[in-house]
Amino acid sequence: HDLMRSFLDENPLARSMVKEKPQGILNPLDVNFDDKLQLIGVDMPRKVSKGSTFKMTLYYKVLKPMKRNWKVFVHFDGGGVRFVGDHSPLNKRCGTNYWQPGDYIIDRFDVEAGSMTHPKTRYKVWTGLFVGSSGNWTNMTAKDDKADDNNRVPIGSITVN
Repeated sequence: HDLMRSFLDENPLARSMVKEKPQGILNPLDVNFDDKLQLIGVDMPRKVSKGSTFKMTLYYKVLKPMKRNWKVFVHFDGGGVRFVGDHSPLNKRCGTNYWQPGDYIIDRFDVEAGSMTHPKTRYKVWTGLFVGSSGNWTNMTAKDDKADDNNRVPIGSITVN
């Protein structure tokens, strides 16, 4: 109905920055990043075809303001190699330095499942946040006993076949 369209929020961020905890998160998590951001879940397939592109979603709750504009890294490690899903959250539409405490962030993005040189195997999936560039980056502190020395936290695995 034309009348109802005028009441709908067509802001592209309206589905990605919400005030209520998202329902139906497939893999709930509870990871604290520097008392500023809580990773509350992830959705990703269990199996993908090598070289294909798949959808992934990370869910966050904003705890405190962040002064820096962090990027998300996602590492898929397996068979002695890595492919990545590093990206600016929310498709570069709203940096983390604008996120507000109490908001829930639904960060949907695409990942390419390696290349033809990547082996068909199970990959452990790690994530975190960073600023900087290659050779000169800083990762946000992960306050989680499962975090590694680089402040990466394990969030599951995916089989590439």
